[in-house]
Amino acid sequence: MSRSIALQHARFRRAACYWVGGVLLAVCGLLGCDRKGSELDLFNIVTYTPAPFSETLQAAMVNGRVNYPVIADGYTAPLEKYIELVATRGPETQRTLFFRPRHRAAYYVNVHNALVAKCWLDHGAGSGDPELEWDPAWADEKVYQVDGHTVSINDLAHRARTVASVSDPGVPSFPLIDFALCSGTVTGPPMPPRPFGDEFFEAELTNHIRAYINSPDVVEVVSDRVIVPPILETLADEIGDIVFFLDINVAETHEKKLELLQAARAGNVEYRRPSLRIDLPRDAQKRPDGGAE
Repeated sequence: MSRSIALQHARFRRAACYWVGGVLLAVCGLLGCDRKGSELDLFNIVTYTPAPFSETLQAAMVNGRVNYPVIADGYTAPLEKYIELVATRGPETQRTLFFRPRHRAAYYVNVHNALVAKCWLDHGAGSGDPELEWDPAWADEKVYQVDGHTVSINDLAHRARTVASVSDPGVPSFPLIDFALCSGTVTGPPMPPRPFGDEFFEAELTNHIRAYINSPDVVEVVSDRVIVPPILETLADEIGDIVFFLDINVAETHEKKLELLQAARAGNVEYRRPSLRIDLPRDAQKRPDGGAE
């Protein structure tokens, strides 16, 4: 009897190993892993993943700004692969991957931001010209294939806002969602350092906002007046108190936090004028490692 039980256990363990191995192989095939299993093969992806876009951002982000010359020099392939990927993959074509509103919201925001980056590149951002300006008409051009439809950048922003209007845990509410929709301009919402995850979208966006507010020169105190970018005006109005907003988001380690709170309490708040100029790093012609182009 004991030998029979032992044989049954051995068969069970063997079957379990085969089953687990099969599942792992299926997952690797689904995600397009290379044979070494060390990295994602960007040209063999059969399901949706923001990994190609993440590769581009990781190579080109410098202090919260996109170094477009670096993308133009060697990282357009993963960006274009991501855009090719989303042409036939998304909430409508792969419903089982996007069954929660936060999944759909993250998808639309990430695709929106990738197309903004591509649009800047298509209009000369790769040259590193700091005087280049965004033309609002670019965002209305229905020239992109996304999830089986021909859409514009503004269409994607509208879809993200529509999803954000649904009450669901993990979905950033309006106007927080607008902060996730990057414009690439000096006074607009900044590009996140990586695509937003669909499971922790709201938490990641909150951290992104705080990191931006605490970046150098974003919130300043000049002659007893606190100067903030225009995108923060909408966020502060939603909360109803700019002082409270600054207090909870400006880090305690910020050297001018006390001064800016005092200026805000006195009502001395000034919002910068919106600008359509491209938001480039100061040394946009140099690689992130400091090497020359």
